[in-house]
Amino acid sequence: MGKMHTVTGKPELCGYGLHGSVKLLDALGFAQTNILYRVEITRNVVVGKDKVAGQRRKYLVRFDAEAVLRKFALRQALINIELVKPYTTPEKYALIVEYLNTGKETLRDAARDAAWDAWAAARDAAGAAAGAAAGAAARAAARDAARDAARDAARDAANRMLTDMVMEGLEKQGYVEA
Repeated sequence: MGKMHTVTGKPELCGYGLHGSVKLLDALGFAQTNILYRVEITRNVVVGKDKVAGQRRKYLVRFDAEAVLRKFALRQALINIELVKPYTTPEKYALIVEYLNTGKETLRDAARDAAWDAWAAARDAAGAAAGAAAGAAARAAARDAARDAARDAARDAANRMLTDMVMEGLEKQGYVEA
């Protein structure tokens, strides 16, 4: 670690320069592999909502996050698992919950199939309710601000969870933040 890249020219978000993410969760949207890097961006830095760009990027830490990302995905799915319950059988629901709680690979395919069936049932139910929803559209507009605030809070909570999990993984590898 400690490798540094440098470019000349004016940094521009999504256009030119060496980029990094503001939050770890945002980095996942740009990552192409399970490898995450903690970087330091310097020189003529431009800061956006979810990313930064500059002329210099120094690599501080490299972390293979595959195991952490799998565990994170399971935890995130468990947060709203109750929403699946009305669209599946008790047996399939129990299977999905067991897989999400244990991460057992032997359950993965069956749990995925059960979850897919529940999604299809929910989609069909939503289609049947679409006509009734048209009349509720005006009321829904009033709830948009609250929904957006809740979504942002949930995203922040997910980012904190992921950051804590990655830091825990780094500590297990012997990395201690200075």
